[in-house]
Amino acid sequence: MLIEHYGAKGAALSNALGWLVMAVAVYIISEKLFKIGYNLLTLIEVTIVAFLVTISGDLINTLPVAQALALNLVLMAATTAFIRYRIFNKMEVSEAVTIIKQKIKLA
Repeated sequence: MLIEHYGAKGAALSNALGWLVMAVAVYIISEKLFKIGYNLLTLIEVTIVAFLVTISGDLINTLPVAQALALNLVLMAATTAFIRYRIFNKMEVSEAVTIIKQKIKLA
């Protein structure tokens, strides 16, 4: 139905919705079997940010090249900052840095 009206974008949207339904189903089933305690608010925030980045990227492509490049850079910086400061706490970042340093020494 989406493909008939929207073509490739409809196919992409139906694919994304299918994966979203599957992810929610797997989350519900796995939480019943193994209590992991995901932060649902963070998962929802990440999903919303990913959706907004995708939509804005599509809209940015209609701008002239210089403006599109500048907005893409701002969007990348904002997304990176969101991921760094909203998803990971300082302890997780320091643990990741420690692991990376250990891996580099082993190589």
